[in-house]
Amino acid sequence: MIKSIIQKNSYIVNTGISLVIIILSLVLLYLCLQNNNEGFTIDNGSVFKEQCATTLIQEGSKIYLFNKEIPEEEGVNPLVFDSLDEYVDFVNWQRKQGLACPVLALQSEYDTQGNKVYKRRATIEEPSVTYAKSILNKNETRPKVAKLIDASRDSAVYNQNMFAGFDPDNLYIGEFTPLDKMYNSLEKSSTNAMDKNWGGSHYTIEALNEMKRKKKDRNQEFSPKFIYKENAIRTYKK
Repeated sequence: MIKSIIQKNSYIVNTGISLVIIILSLVLLYLCLQNNNEGFTIDNGSVFKEQCATTLIQEGSKIYLFNKEIPEEEGVNPLVFDSLDEYVDFVNWQRKQGLACPVLALQSEYDTQGNKVYKRRATIEEPSVTYAKSILNKNETRPKVAKLIDASRDSAVYNQNMFAGFDPDNLYIGEFTPLDKMYNSLEKSSTNAMDKNWGGSHYTIEALNEMKRKKKDRNQEFSPKFIYKENAIRTYKK
């Protein structure tokens, strides 16, 4: 009798342990399946099934997707993505829903005054860089040379052998003068340290060494010959 009771209790305990193990396994399996979902939830993203977002803002490592046509709600509008991959997954999910939305990509930056501003970008994956038209113009030519007007030398009668005048107000800003021509070459790399196209100290040293080598080679090759018959000094008798 006692033995049968013990066996029955053991069976109940074993059955209970088995049920607990099965339940825990199912819970773990459910959690694993939930963790394999995309970074956003379909329920939260359901507001974007029929309406396109109006603004995409990248702030630090976070990406925020807004729809200004509907009220803001935490977890719903905006949608928050922890990485660009999550946003790409969301876009792919939208396309599967038959919704191809153009999105305005913005990126938060700080201006020179320290104010937070948002700059427009062509795409959030590869932010566009804008250049000045003068930089993009490959056929840009150097401006015409503007002659310097020096009051100290403008009169040949009264201002002879005078020193060059000094321009304290720098009235030739933006003009290309003969002085600029002296210090700004048309070459890509210049040996002049005052030139904005200066190739650097190593470039200048190499150019000087090359000039020395050429001069040395020229001196070795040059061997003047004197032809006495053609260059003899003739004396004439009176």
